[in-house]
Amino acid sequence: MISKGELTSEEWDWLLKLYRHDTAFLTTTMADRLLELELAERKLGGVGISSVGKRLVDAEITRRR
Repeated sequence: MISKGELTSEEWDWLLKLYRHDTAFLTTTMADRLLELELAERKLGGVGISSVGKRLVDAEITRRR
């Protein structure tokens, strides 16, 4: 599984936005990148966070506690 340290700050910021369902301004380029990393998946109506992406964000939230 990919780690937070392997992502750019922009990729991480967008992953957090996907986690919060805040994708109104997600660019095609960033969507394609997150799809490539398997952190996002195509969903009805656009792109959403994948189970891999959710696990990564959850792990980081847990680690910070």
